[in-house]
Amino acid sequence: MSAFTHPVAVTVKRSGGKDRYGDPLPGPPPHTVEGCAVYPRTSTETATGGTTVITGRTLLAPIGADILPEDQITLPDGTVWSVEGDVGPWSSPFTGWSPGLEVNLERVKGA
Repeated sequence: MSAFTHPVAVTVKRSGGKDRYGDPLPGPPPHTVEGCAVYPRTSTETATGGTTVITGRTLLAPIGADILPEDQITLPDGTVWSVEGDVGPWSSPFTGWSPGLEVNLERVKGA
């Protein structure tokens, strides 16, 4: 059972690391995390030598969700996001309710 009235499922893709030459290794098969919520966080635009747009989202996932800082997350709309920083528990500052994990997501477009 989800903590949210209208939960979404996300797909988590994990890197397999790099070999001794720095080339990417295949990771484990992607897995799905059910019972999540996603909402907008930030958007930044810079124009140093081209235009770069950095967009952020916050993913709220159930306690125990298998998400690591190096993972990529595919949202229900098909967009792919990188996990930014550590994954941590979240709670309401108003009620103390602590239903899950907070994951900051980031997507960079441009030069």
